[in-house]
Amino acid sequence: MAVVLIIVAIIIIINRPGKNLASSDPDYVAIENTLRSYLGIEAEANFTLDDSRLVEVLANDPRGGLFGNDRMNERLLKSVQWFKKNPDLIVDQIGLLDVRQAFYAFRRQAKQMYDDAIAQGKLTAPDMDQIIASVDPHEYVGTPEVDLTANATWLLETLPEYKAMLQAAGYDGVSLPGPRPEKIIPPSFTIESISIDNDWRMRMEFIWVKKLISFLLNKTGTGF
Repeated sequence: MAVVLIIVAIIIIINRPGKNLASSDPDYVAIENTLRSYLGIEAEANFTLDDSRLVEVLANDPRGGLFGNDRMNERLLKSVQWFKKNPDLIVDQIGLLDVRQAFYAFRRQAKQMYDDAIAQGKLTAPDMDQIIASVDPHEYVGTPEVDLTANATWLLETLPEYKAMLQAAGYDGVSLPGPRPEKIIPPSFTIESISIDNDWRMRMEFIWVKKLISFLLNKTGTGF
């Protein structure tokens, strides 16, 4: 029995008849643990932009294919083409690891572009004290850190070179990383069920951030 854990495109390859996995099943436990690891890695990378650990939990499905949604696939393909500097790539040649690596590569370049613009005097960094002073403390429902990040991202979006990079990579926009909190808490989830059949198809139902989402993983990838 071979088990390959690939998150967001979790591809479970199990050579046995279709069945619902019990929560005590080693494959169920492996899937749950990998999901938790994935969420922890993504939560950390959101602030550090270091995606080096994604290879521990993500992989490209060797059978090819992404989400089965042509419009979404084309957008994701464009980002990977930009990332790999290969405009001839097609959807069947990329996978979810490529997609996430492209995303973080873009955010790193955006952050560097912003820092360079600040250093060169093209932009003036927003000031947290000014943000706090500009709002009514009795009506303020945000956080200065979030507002600081939002202001910095808005400034970044005024740069012509950033707009050109957005167009090249097919993104509508990305946010700059905010200050890393002392403790990072990944999103929580509860798995309701996992079933696998001998056609390498898995269905997972779990509550993720208080919403029930069903994942159908099949030959072409993940359907939301």
